[in-house]
Amino acid sequence: MEFPATRDDFMRSVAFTGYRPKKLSFGDDMSHPDAIRLRAALRTEYEKLLNRGFTQFLTGGALGSDMMAAEVILELKEEYPRSTKIAHWLCMPCFDYTAKWSEGDKERLRKIKEKSVAFYVSDRPYFKGCMQVRNRYMVNTSRVLLAVYDGQSGGTQSTVEYAKSKRRKVVVIDPKQFMRIELIQSPEDIQLMLAGDDD
Repeated sequence: MEFPATRDDFMRSVAFTGYRPKKLSFGDDMSHPDAIRLRAALRTEYEKLLNRGFTQFLTGGALGSDMMAAEVILELKEEYPRSTKIAHWLCMPCFDYTAKWSEGDKERLRKIKEKSVAFYVSDRPYFKGCMQVRNRYMVNTSRVLLAVYDGQSGGTQSTVEYAKSKRRKVVVIDPKQFMRIELIQSPEDIQLMLAGDDD
């Protein structure tokens, strides 16, 4: 099963993009103070989205902030009442993209897959550009993009720019300053702003 299963899924959907360990101050150390702060910031944003009626969350199965976002979503799924109907869609780019990962990282992904709707965006082995195909797929099938991003060039920057070109709402968490930026893109967003909705 791929996303979106229904039109309602699309209307309540949020994709994620963010940095891999080499672009994060804490690297792979999930006990680092910056990792703890980023996890808390992600949780805050996902709870805000849940309170606005968003319940379908897409992540791309990459190392770094991607895995952290998936784990936060799954924690919230456990904590919230079943009536909220939170779903995590794990949009993996291609069959063998984890071939060079450590066994620990593979196990971490396996645990995420067990509690998610998991599928491969590209139905073939690794190829150049498969990550971009995955990223654009998630933007195309979501109303909102949540990004861990501070201006560094690369795949996350490309995904943010693509989302802006598609007039998606983009919410950015700066992983150095832990500052939140909401980019107003759609007519709906402008109406909310004019109505005084500033959360």
